[in-house]
Amino acid sequence: MQSFLSLLLFGILNTTATPIAWNCQPAEWLSTPELKNGIFTAALTSECTVGAPGGRVLNLDQYLLDRVGQGTTIHEGPISETYADLPSIRYDLSMRLENDGNPVTIRSDVHFATDRKDRFVYASASKDIEATGTASYLKKVTERVEVTAQPESQFRFSVSSSIEVEQPWYAPSGAFKSQTTKSFVSNFQSARDQRVPHWGEKL
Repeated sequence: MQSFLSLLLFGILNTTATPIAWNCQPAEWLSTPELKNGIFTAALTSECTVGAPGGRVLNLDQYLLDRVGQGTTIHEGPISETYADLPSIRYDLSMRLENDGNPVTIRSDVHFATDRKDRFVYASASKDIEATGTASYLKKVTERVEVTAQPESQFRFSVSSSIEVEQPWYAPSGAFKSQTTKSFVSNFQSARDQRVPHWGEKL
């Protein structure tokens, strides 16, 4: 499960971050880990700051919209909507991955919302996951990144993610909960530390 979570969280970021001034606070629990009726749930969040002189949230919005369809299948979209009280574009996308040689397909609703000035929100929520092997136990994953312009060319990144993972029948409850918690925290922080400077460079 650990290898798949590290692959999945925050959009499979195989990028080299451009040097940029940034820092993140330690991750905190939005929802503490819980194992109930064989389903593990948890949600994490972290606040980050990026220095991007001349940056604009509109630049990041356009960069991400231009990448829609690269490595994904578009089922529906672009669809105009309102999301998080902002004008938004929604896509229904599928992403195909491999986990230990086994195919994994994740279908999600993805939102790109911005006021074109001070605030941008990216959010995705899986609605179907087809997989074999350990990846088949992942039932849902969500992610959200809100970027807000601050004074003196600073931008605040609020990063969050949640997961739902089914407990394998053979896994002892205590060990499963402990290992999944550790994997989630580690991979959340790793993905955050790739995404924040990379997206900051695109502002």
